[in-house]
This record gives sequence, structure tokens and C-alpha cells, in this order.
Amino acid sequence: GGTFTSPDNVPTVYVADSENGDADSYTKEVVSGGTFSEDLSESEYLKDDVTYQVAHVEDTFSYAKSLTDAQKLAQPGDNITYLKETASNTVTLTLNYNDGSATANSTFTVESDAEIILPKPTRDGYTFKGWSDGANTYNAGDSYKVTGGATLTAVWSANATPAPTPEQFDVAVADVQNGAVELSAKTAKEGQKVTVTVTPDLGWELAQLTVADEDGDALELTENADGTYSFTMPAGDVTVHASFADAWENPFTDLSEDHWGYGAVRTANLLGLMKGIGGTTLFAPDDGLMREQAATVMWNLMGAGDVSRPEAPQADVDQSQWYAPYVNWAVDSKVMDGYDDDGAFGVGDSLTREQFAAVVAKAVGADVDSADQAALGAFPDADGVSGWARATMAWAVEAGVLNGVETEDGPRELQATRELTRAEMAAMMVNAIEVGVLDFGA
Repeated sequence: GGTFTSPDNVPTVYVADSENGDADSYTKEVVSGGTFSEDLSESEYLKDDVTYQVAHVEDTFSYAKSLTDAQKLAQPGDNITYLKETASNTVTLTLNYNDGSATANSTFTVESDAEIILPKPTRDGYTFKGWSDGANTYNAGDSYKVTGGATLTAVWSANATPAPTPEQFDVAVADVQNGAVELSAKTAKEGQKVTVTVTPDLGWELAQLTVADEDGDALELTENADGTYSFTMPAGDVTVHASFADAWENPFTDLSEDHWGYGAVRTANLLGLMKGIGGTTLFAPDDGLMREQAATVMWNLMGAGDVSRPEAPQADVDQSQWYAPYVNWAVDSKVMDGYDDDGAFGVGDSLTREQFAAVVAKAVGADVDSADQAALGAFPDADGVSGWARATMAWAVEAGVLNGVETEDGPRELQATRELTRAEMAAMMVNAIEVGVLDFGA
């Protein structure tokens, strides 16, 4: 009695007790396949067309109608038995997996002259070469006819053992200011050479460079002929520390470090864009920027060394004065124009903030008409921008060339029509270079 089910979805069958049950419900020969926890080979419940049993190493039993199906169910170490065997019609083939007893031998008790498809076993660290009967070697997948008792032994070749991969350790760079540190490798194995390239920012120089191991002890650094540094990696992580010192000697007696424009003037001077007034040690950071001074600075930025140009047609450009070559260049290059009303260049006149924004826009060929004038809405004095300059000022704000003026108790202002100071010009030039609007030396 009982209930039998199999992975092949054999219908559930109820077997009635022969004495007390209904004889009509008694059913036999119901198992046509599947896997069971008990050996059914001697039972009355196997259908006649079930001819093979697979005894699995985990002590379960599967049943199949053909040798091919049985082999599909078998794993290394399982045994296959022909259920219709007699002393005269069965032969035995043993597969010796030859893997150091990791896998039990498989025994196939099959019909005489049955053909077995030889399996392909696996073994860690080895490559399977075939099945050998002592005289011949057969490949996995070959059809092997069993004509008599035989044993096939797996033949293996050991794989080459790869050399162990050396442990890699991290190379980190501590927070760096006023310069950059690049490494030839971010991880390295013990004994490997690591190269450190140090690049100070403009106006800064390397003050100290150290490489510390996990314990904080400094490693030996070698300075190379090309200006780089190198060290030998220890068996542990390392950290590179670099500090930089200000290499700019402030030549201007009227420019202190607490002036808002100190950093911009410093950069402009280091780039060679702006110098003192008339060759003196005065920068006059808060003085208005004269138009001829603006022409000189723009040439420093874009003149590429050749200042010889046709004389400017404006009558107020005195060709005997120091500024003449720079104004001639600015007019000929269409970086700056004169006044339309009287034909003058405006020597000695101050530039307003919106006028200088127009100078920068002309210098870079900016498409100011495509600028979104809504950008001016962030400034409370946007209505003070001249009509002709609104597109230009919007472009300058969008591009990051002009950031507005900080006020004491309110938002930043454009102050578009106020004269531009020399410090403000330095800031706008540095902004334009940093955001990529102007390429220094182009």
C-alpha cells in the first residue's frame, strides 16, 4: 500500500489492501521512470518496459526504459544495471575514475553488445585525456561497445600550477593643496618601484614630499634626473604626503594679502598679464582701468609676441606714447573699438564693467546673441545694464567670466556702468582663463 510519485509526474496511485480493499482499485506495474528512495527492482510496481536501474551514490534509485536514458540520469560513481539480465545476456563495464578515490567506480551491467557513450569526467587541477583499457584510449563522447567484461581507467594530465600572484598593496595620496601629485601605480607589490610626479600650481613650489608606510615611518625617496621621485614598495600600504610653499614674491607695495583681489592679481602677475603702474612697485588695485591699459593686458594675453600693426586711425592715439603699439594691435585685431560719435579711441578714459565684458566677448568671438538674458535676473541691479550691453553681460555671467560684486548687506551686484578697477580686470581675466573662455598665449 502507499502513494508513489516521481519527478516524471507519474500519476498518484492508491494500492488497496488485498484482503480489505476493493480489488478493482488494485493497480500494479505503475512506475515507468523517476527517482525513489527505495530499490524497486524486485517490486511488482515497475512496468515491463522499464529495463534499467541507476543506483545513485546518495542511495536513491532511478528507472529508465533505455540505456541512453539511464546514462543521462547517472553521475560519476553511480551504477547502472540491466533489469532483464540473465547469466548469458549481460556483461559488465567498470569505469575507474582514477582520481585518488574522490569518486567511486561506476559499474554498468548491460546487455551484451550494448553501446555506452563514454562520459567526460572532471578533476580539479587536471585535464582529462581519455579512457584507457590498457591497450587503447577512447575519447569522451565515443560510443563503446561492451562485448565482454572490461575496465576503462580515466587518464589525466596535471595542469601546470600558475605562479602565485604577488600581493598588491595600496598607494594613496593625502589631501594636496596648491599642487598635484600623480603616481605611476595606485597598487604595487613588495619590491616594485613606484614613481611620484609632483606638479605645483602656478606660483607655488614643492616644500616637502614624504612617503610613509603603515606605521607612519618614512620610506627612502630618490630624486630622478627628470624631476620625478621614486621609492620601493614595502609589504604594506603607503601614503604620499606633499606640501607646497608660495613662490611668488609680491612686488606691489600697495597690495596686501587681505585685499579681496590679491589672489587674482597674484595670478595675473605670474602669467605676465599685468605689471605695476608705469614700471613702479604700485599696482593700484582699486584705480580705474584705462582703455589703453586694457589694450595692453589683452595683448599680453593674446598678442603672441607680435605687436607691430597698422597705426590706429583714432586721432587721440599718440603714436609716440608707450601704449600706441598695443592700441594699434587692439584696433587692428578688432578686440577694441573707438567711440562712434567723435572717432576717438578714448585714451585716458576708464572702461566700465560692461564695456570690458564686451572686450572679452570680442576677443573670443563669443555668440552673445544666444546668451540667456534671464541670467541677469539673479542680480538686483540688472535694470542698470545698458541696453546695448545686456546680451554681452548675460554671456559673461553664463560663461563665468563675471560673477558680480559682493556687497556688505545684500546679494551680489553687477554694477555694470561703474568703472572697472585694475583688480577687477585681473579677476575677470583669471576667471576667463580658468573656465576655458580664453586660452593663455593663443
